Amino acid sequence: MFEAPVRIYEVKVYFDAQNHVFAFEGFDGNRTLRVQQGINMIVLGLETTNKADGDPDAEFPIYPVVWFTTDRESYQSTIHQPECFDVQWHNHQQCTLVDTNSSLIEKHHKFNVLVSYKDQTYGTDPVIINQPPLSGGG
Repeated sequence: MFEAPVRIYEVKVYFDAQNHVFAFEGFDGNRTLRVQQGINMIVLGLETTNKADGDPDAEFPIYPVVWFTTDRESYQSTIHQPECFDVQWHNHQQCTLVDTNSSLIEKHHKFNVLVSYKDQTYGTDPVIINQPPLSGGG
């Protein structure tokens, strides 16, 4: 029987409420995630750290991702969502990026993960790298 695997990547997004900085668990030290060929689910879970008692949690907005070009000349220009991605907002603490990777070459996708905290929006810029097929079919 044919089996179509779906890989699941869990990424924890930590937002420091006092310093307004991000940390990740699930990306490498360069805030990069290498994704294999096929269907991949990248589940982003948000946790607020270093907040004062009674302060609210940071939240993913309904549109939690902004995509950027990756060419050197216009690196910070926003673009439409790449066709291989579907972003699904589940609630203020979780969203999912479905990545249908069929790239024949290594392709970098730079984006901003956005959070709202106390009526301000903050973002950070990780990268997803869609990898080409493994040589030898495996």
